[in-house]
Amino acid sequence: MIGVDLAGAMELDNKLRNLEAKVGKKISRKAVRDGAKVIRDRAKQNARSLVGGKMGKLLAKYLTIRAWKRKYQKGGFGVSVQLSDKANEQFVSISKSGKRSYIPSAIEYGHAYAAPNPFMRKAFDEEKNKAANKIISSLKAGIEEEAKKK
Repeated sequence: MIGVDLAGAMELDNKLRNLEAKVGKKISRKAVRDGAKVIRDRAKQNARSLVGGKMGKLLAKYLTIRAWKRKYQKGGFGVSVQLSDKANEQFVSISKSGKRSYIPSAIEYGHAYAAPNPFMRKAFDEEKNKAANKIISSLKAGIEEEAKKK
């Protein structure tokens, strides 16, 4: 699991805690999704440019943001940039010997006949600071908007 830590966001955390729990969670989830969109968009660009061809277009088409199904901490949540479940049938390759391979993993991490082409990892590395800034600005905007309602 790869994550982004927001340093220096204590005042935002305090303001979120002062809001109603339901409202604070809503603002936080939206902010985290906004940050993930930055990384997803770069991953789509990388798929088209670094991978290229028909496979690059397919990867870009099926990249999506998914909420985590499990909470790792009480009150915690998260999202990930990953391929849609709808894409699985298009990305599974079965060799003549019957061995199944998942093509996106072979592209990202490499395999016996090709070097890795980490389009997803590069997207995260290139955009993590921009995503963190987007999360912070979205949190601030959400808190200010909620404060105007009261």
